[in-house]
Parts: sequence; C-alpha cells; structure tokens
Amino acid sequence: MCICCTKADSLPCSALLTLDNALPHLNHFCSILSSSLYVDSRPQYVFSTSETPGDRLIHAEVILPISVDPALRRASSDRGWITERMAKKDAAFQAYKVLHVAGLVNDNLLPARHDEEDMMQEFQIPDHTPSLVKVSAPFDPWLFVATCQQQNSQAYQRVLLKVQGTGEDPFYMVLLTPCSVDGLAPFILYWNRKIQYSVEISGLPGAVYNEEQLHTLRSITRKILHSIHYGRMQEERSDFVWLLAPSDSQDPIWDYTKLHDFDSRTTGFRSASDLIQQLNYPLSAWGLISVQGDQRKYIPKGIISEPVPSTGEPEYRLRAVRVPKRRDFLHRITELSQESNAYTRIELLSPSDCSVEVLPGSFSIFALLFPSILWKCEVSMLINTLRTSLLSPVSFQVTELPLLTQALTSSAASAENNYQRLEFLGDCILKFIASVHLMAANLTWPESYLTGKKGKIVSNGFLARATMKAGLDKFIMTKLFTGAKWKLRYAGDILSPQAPDKDIFRSSKLLADVIESLIGASYVKGGFPDAFLCVQTLLPMEAWTPIPEANTVLFNAAPTDISPKNLSTLEKLIGYTFSKKMLLLEALTHASYTGPNAHCSYERLEFLGDAVLDYIVSIRLFEHKPKLPHPTST
Repeated sequence: MCICCTKADSLPCSALLTLDNALPHLNHFCSILSSSLYVDSRPQYVFSTSETPGDRLIHAEVILPISVDPALRRASSDRGWITERMAKKDAAFQAYKVLHVAGLVNDNLLPARHDEEDMMQEFQIPDHTPSLVKVSAPFDPWLFVATCQQQNSQAYQRVLLKVQGTGEDPFYMVLLTPCSVDGLAPFILYWNRKIQYSVEISGLPGAVYNEEQLHTLRSITRKILHSIHYGRMQEERSDFVWLLAPSDSQDPIWDYTKLHDFDSRTTGFRSASDLIQQLNYPLSAWGLISVQGDQRKYIPKGIISEPVPSTGEPEYRLRAVRVPKRRDFLHRITELSQESNAYTRIELLSPSDCSVEVLPGSFSIFALLFPSILWKCEVSMLINTLRTSLLSPVSFQVTELPLLTQALTSSAASAENNYQRLEFLGDCILKFIASVHLMAANLTWPESYLTGKKGKIVSNGFLARATMKAGLDKFIMTKLFTGAKWKLRYAGDILSPQAPDKDIFRSSKLLADVIESLIGASYVKGGFPDAFLCVQTLLPMEAWTPIPEANTVLFNAAPTDISPKNLSTLEKLIGYTFSKKMLLLEALTHASYTGPNAHCSYERLEFLGDAVLDYIVSIRLFEHKPKLPHPTST
C-alpha cells in the first residue's frame, strides 16, 4: 500500500508502506524521539485473542513512547491474525499511517525534517558551519542625493551645524543638501587628547536658489574646502552634491548680498607684518599661516613682542601650531596611538616670512573637521533609508536612528558602539519567539522534532539566507571611517557609470548576527510586540504565531479530564497554583515513566522552559548597571 495515497487529494508515488517494512520504519521513528539515558524508546505491544468456532485470532495494540502525543500514541491491528508476528506488523502499519497523517512522517516514509531546501540551494549557505558569502555592494546614499540634485538642481534642504570646541565660542555653518538629512543626533569630534568639538544639528527651512546664488554658494564651498583639502580636489570643478554657507548666531541664514560680500573679501593672502600693524584686526579673523619655503600650514595662536636691544623697537613673533595631518576626528586618540607633539607645541614664527590667508582660520578648522561630519551624515542617510523601507513595518522613529545604527555596525567598524550587545539580546528573543511559535503550531510534535526545527530557523545559515533575500547585506557597516583616505566626491562622478567592484565576501555569521541585533533593537524599542514585528518582517519564510495567540493555544491544549489531587505541597514550594494540574504533572513526568496518568513526558515543556530561562537570564544581564561588555554577558 502507498502511504501517500492515504491522504486526500494526493498523487501516487513510489514510497510504499507494507506489512513487512512497517515494523522497521516504526522502530526507526521511535529511536530518534529521545537520546536520554535510561529511556526505552522502543514501541511496546500488547496482544489479545478472540476465539470463534474453529478459529483463534490474535489482535495487537502498539503503544509508542510517552514523548508521542497521546492522540497518536496507540494503534491497533486492523484485523485478527493467526500469529502474533502478523498482528504486530499490522499494528505497526496502522500506527505509521497515523503518524503520516499527523505530519510526523513524510511521503518518503521517513521522519519529517522540514528542511528549507529552496533557500539553501539559492544562496548555498550551510546552517551551522561559518562560511564566506558573496554579498551586494554597500548602499551608497550619495547616489540618491545626486539623483535628487539632477532632477531639481535649485531646491535644497538646510540644516544648521553648531560646532564648538573646548573653551571656544561656537562656530556656525549651514549645510545644504538636495534631500533631507534626518535624525542626525549630536556627536563629539576629538581634536586631540584634551580638546573636543561638539557638533549639534538643527533644522532650517528649505529654499530654492537661482543660478547666480548657486554660483556664489559653490564658490564659497570650494574656497572653504580648498583651504585644507586642496590636494584632494580637482581644479575648476564645483559640481558638489552639497553646499556650505557661512552663518552666525544672530543671523543663521545669510542673504545673497551678505554671502556675495563674504565670497569677495575672503580671497587671497595678506602679509603677516601688515596685519600686525593693523591693531584693529583681531587675531580671530586671521586665516591659516604659510611660511616662505615651508609647505606646512599653521594655526595662529597669538602675537608676542620684545624690544630690540639696539633700538628699543618692538620685534614681533607669531605664536602658532601646525595644522594636523590627522583627518579622522571621530575616534579618540588613545594612549597607545601616536600623536605628534608638533601639532600641539607652540612655535614662534617671524612675521616677515609669513603670509596669512584672508579666509578666517575658523573656516579652515571646519574644513578639517568636515569629512568626519559628512561621514555622520552619510551613515544617517544610510540607516534612514533602511528605516523607511525594509524596516517600515516596525515603525522606528527618526529619533531612534542611533539605536538602528548600533544594530548595523560590526565590531570591525566600531570597537565601542557595535551590534554585539543587541545581538546577544536578539538571540534570546528570537529563540523564545521560535520556541513558543513551534510549540503552538505543532501540538503533536515531540521534543526532538521541535528542537530540530528550532535549530534550523535560528541557525546562522537560515538567518544569513534571510539577510541575503531581504537585501539587508548592503546596509551592514563593516569599515571604520578613515579620514586619510577621504576624497571629495563630485556629482558627475557619482552619477557616471562605475566600473564593477571586485567581489565582496562577508562571514555568514556576520549576516546572521545583524538579523539578531535588529530583533534586539526592536525589543529595546517596543518590547515583544515590536520584536515580533521585526521577526515577521525579516524572516517571512515562517508563518509565525503571535505570542498571545500561542499562549492561548497552548493553554487550551492542556488536558482537563484528569485533575491530580496530591500536588498542593509542590505548588506551595514553587509559589504558584495551577488551574490545570496536568501541566504540573507533565512537567514532572520523565520519559521513562509508564505508569498511570501518563499523559506526556516533560520534554516538550523543557523545550519551552529552556527558552524562557534563557530569556530571563539574558534580559537581566543586558539591563545590568553598569553595562556589561559583550564577552562578559556571553
């Protein structure tokens, strides 16, 4: 008989269940249910006889291990037989048919394993073995910015940047972009071990400019950047995808007249000696200092004078420090890193050898910091794109972009603010949701089936395949900002066809970790409801059961036909009174038990309890004050 044909609307196949092979099939099925010591997982047979005139027939009943659901645990032979051997085969045949109908045996007569073969074949990522996977090129938010500019070259969004150094007055600059830069939280830039710059961003109304105004803004932008980054810019090019406009606390948005005047009067150099003679020319208005025969530039710090012994006339000296070669101000200078004393030491310069840029030095210092600020803008646009597209069902707010940024930052990109803590949290949340879902969706599955299925849907391979399928791989940040490699990108270059990059490979564990870290971030944002939405969004291959619904299903499935009376002492010990006593009895029943009231062994509840305990401990460690570093938590 073909076992597949016992299902409605099924087509014939070559897998046949017969009286001869039913017994070994059933023995194999039972053998994989439990690996516990002292548990006999073999099916047990009970025989009975019926006698009619001239005939003595034997009937058999098979009893499967206690880990099998009670509704499937017993089966009887379909008819009477002359020998126990044939009755036993018939009972095994009937039992295996029941298991097949319940979905515990597949159409090939083997225990169902529920592999995700289609996705595995698509991406070739093993479930448990770390591997390198070819991924998409990183998402480039500037391509979208350049496209917006191409479509409407005169409309710009504006934000006000307030940059303030330690012990200094704040400096203001307006950043103009063709599309909005949302959710950029305040951050710190590290000039050296002692001096820090805080950067705060506030919104300004958008504006539409005519070509003459844009020409002036491009000229100002080029002038500011060229004061520092002249070696990284192309002469005569000004097709920037963003623009800079000077500002101040009294007048955040300068009109065209003021901008044009600034552009006109900040070009070229002046003699340091001439500036010293102008007593009303403040040092704060000086630009960077160039020394004749020296390619290095200096930041003015003061002017000193001493009388010449022979004449008594004052001799002036400029106090200055070198402009640092450092271009990455996002990361602290640690004790182990090298910081040249030349960039903090005051040097004395002769004014007669010095020329001073007319552009005030505060603008050059801003230009020095600007690549780090621009990187922050790029990350914000990258994360906001993910927030409003793939993660839109989870409803992350703009104010929660820092949390999403952490969830997508690998330890290679940041040693301090990376996804590892969120991944630790998301791992236990995913296992809890998976355990509750599988328990409720498969009420007849034994613990070994639940464990096998759970192992697959929380495995690195499964999660990495989900990352690839969702296109999440192009949003993962794996590289540090390196100011030394920063290069100005022009709109024409961004929009022009790019030569294909070499293949990019990432660890499958990294791809899996990001799924878990986003689940962890969703839990931090809104608890289990948002974490469940994130699981549904990123892992749509599974028809997830909502936790409240799963709890109801599991509670209603607990038997009420028997109510043990001798469990009150235990209930007092654990501090909880069960409304369904059989749940407590099931939790105490070992798989080797075969006595009365043997409903189910504790293995299914242990499967669920393992996830619950993992969740409780993980949450406690995650919320520990002070925060525990990731290696300590694990």
